[in-house]
Amino acid sequence: MNKILISLMFVMIFFVGSCGGDNGNTGDTGNTGDTGNTGDTGDTCTGGDKFCHSRNGLNWSDASSSFVPWGQAIIYCENLGGRLPTISELRTLIQNCPGTETGGECGVTDNCLSFDDCCDYPCDGCKSAGSGEYSVFGDTYGFWSSSEWSVHTNYAWYVDFRNGCVSASAKNNFDFLVRCLR
Repeated sequence: MNKILISLMFVMIFFVGSCGGDNGNTGDTGNTGDTGNTGDTGDTCTGGDKFCHSRNGLNWSDASSSFVPWGQAIIYCENLGGRLPTISELRTLIQNCPGTETGGECGVTDNCLSFDDCCDYPCDGCKSAGSGEYSVFGDTYGFWSSSEWSVHTNYAWYVDFRNGCVSASAKNNFDFLVRCLR
């Protein structure tokens, strides 16, 4: 029975990720700032400063304007002069969803990247809203992290800010945006 459940969960994650299915978007989100509650101006980064959004001592870029697979997300950040955040760093951007905020009950962190051992019920996030309320920058889509699933390295962890969910998806999935840091 356990083998069947694990197989079904693997298939579900492979095709849609555990936070939801294809968002149907292929372009710009239009999101250029935050909700205003972090001290960030909400403006887009201009000139030579590609990392103008500060949060907890980290400098973040604007969100990418297109959805990319994981490998392209890494290259995108390198081309900006930064890097893709780890899952723990990306979780610092979650707000209003206590289970997945930093220090919340969701077990997925830089130190625990096993789906079976770390991804528990609180990782499912909160009520789906899509209003930006779960992101300190007002993001309303899923974003890649650099953290790989410990057992299946063709999967990487992400945060879906539509509901504050933390989960893993196949790296070839085009359903995620990128926000880089340095």
